[in-house]
Amino acid sequence: MKDSGCPLPSITSNLTEFIRKGTAKKHILVVEDEPEQRVALSNWLRKIGQRVEVAENSEKALALLQKTQPDIAIIDIGLPKINGAQLAEMILDQWPKVRVISTTDWARADEMMEMLEKLQARGVELLIKPLLPEDIIHLLENQGKGFLSPLPNNVEENRAELTLSEVSASNESQKIKALLQQFRLLLGFEQVILFTFDSAQRSVSILEQSGGTQFGKKVISSLIFSPVRDVAESRQAIFVNEISPLYEERFRYLLEFIPTMKSCIGVPVFVQTTASYALFAIDAKPHQISNEQRAYATAMALAISSVLEQYIFQEKAILMQRAALIGQLTRALVHEINNLIAPLASRLGNLQEKLSLLEKSPHPLDLQEQRNHLVESELIEFQTYIRKIIGTTRMFGHIAAKEKNEILRVDKIIEETLFLLRDTSNRLHVTFLFTPPDEFVVIRNQGAALEQVLLNIMLNAIQQISELRPDIGGWVRISLQSRPSNSTSLRILVEDNGPGIHVSLWEKIFDVGFTTRRDGSGIGLYISRSLMEQMGGKVYIQDSQVLGGTTFAVEVPC
Repeated sequence: MKDSGCPLPSITSNLTEFIRKGTAKKHILVVEDEPEQRVALSNWLRKIGQRVEVAENSEKALALLQKTQPDIAIIDIGLPKINGAQLAEMILDQWPKVRVISTTDWARADEMMEMLEKLQARGVELLIKPLLPEDIIHLLENQGKGFLSPLPNNVEENRAELTLSEVSASNESQKIKALLQQFRLLLGFEQVILFTFDSAQRSVSILEQSGGTQFGKKVISSLIFSPVRDVAESRQAIFVNEISPLYEERFRYLLEFIPTMKSCIGVPVFVQTTASYALFAIDAKPHQISNEQRAYATAMALAISSVLEQYIFQEKAILMQRAALIGQLTRALVHEINNLIAPLASRLGNLQEKLSLLEKSPHPLDLQEQRNHLVESELIEFQTYIRKIIGTTRMFGHIAAKEKNEILRVDKIIEETLFLLRDTSNRLHVTFLFTPPDEFVVIRNQGAALEQVLLNIMLNAIQQISELRPDIGGWVRISLQSRPSNSTSLRILVEDNGPGIHVSLWEKIFDVGFTTRRDGSGIGLYISRSLMEQMGGKVYIQDSQVLGGTTFAVEVPC
């Protein structure tokens, strides 16, 4: 990422400009339990002519609200006892004319995202800590939303929000549903259900089903006393042509699915997890279950087992990849913060030396003016570095918190990924080349997944170049291909001057466990393709020549 090199405006100049504009005075309630944050925020607001009241907890805030209602309530989410989200809801219910602003850091926002989104739907805005005067000025000048802006009200865009692990779960669910439907139709049974048994919680729940009333993925407590538990726990299959009166009591808890159930097949699904699975087919009429049908039921259980094992592996691999991303993030954060803090210590030492020299000045009349000028100029520099530190922590927090479908600026995603890899690329002598497009390129998708895919591909390129030319290095060029007006996807190209890949391996490198490096895991590109497929896109090698470099193409739905 490029540094513009332009000096940032000082806090004083921002506040002075705001006061000069003459924005209307507001009555503001600040609810913050941390004294330093409370004092800083209330002082900023008072400095720009606002009427401010403060409270260190929700109880005191509610007592103040009973007496008088402010125009704006700025509430920290992490309050003790009654938290900020609960206080915000109380204000919305009892004093709907009060404009509510919530404040928190990215980590807490990520933990409480569901609650924050509910508040957002009711008009509550969000400011991410640490706060700067610009944030306060922005909220006073604008009645619009804060950092969590509403999603477009479009049926196609209001898709289910997916976390990284749920990306793969979505596709596995479809595969299992297809297998259950096939099983039901070929056997001629009314319903087929895949149950999961949690031995620790002693509970049975529905994982997927085909046919009959759809109960959804919920726990049915009575099933713990049914043959479902027996099949899942003891791993013994059951095949019942017709349930006789003698055995009706045993099967009565399955009658919720078919009250007149007469026949039943139950086979265990073997998966290496703490949970157990059982595949059941039930019908209201008797069946003569043949040996071929029994074999088919067992084979279907094995097919479902394979899908579940694949999903479990994918889920673990994605968690490993996410951990790798966070590790890269942490390394880059420490490196960047150290680079920003080191000059502060140096500048502070220089300031002390300069002040000492001024004390020895032969012109005492000019001493105070020179001291004031020196201190003011150095304070502006300190503010610049502090703002850069705050900006860096905000960006890293935003990267770590991205888990859901959102409106994304593709150039920013690319720049964030390059930023994460900057320390690694510098160490291995690899130069990144990226020129942002003249116009914003915006898509709606999952930022964390896309960033993970790009990071895997770019890191792979860096490592390949390092193995080929450890002392010389090389380059990686990222570009956005302009798309036709009728195209539904965007193409990101990642080109390098590494060792290249033989055409016979263009597909093989995406297989799990395949790697061309001695210390490679063979997981990164496999996960990248899996993530892209679940996002509705694809990743592939567009071109590669042995010793002539490689170009990966990432196609993302718009």
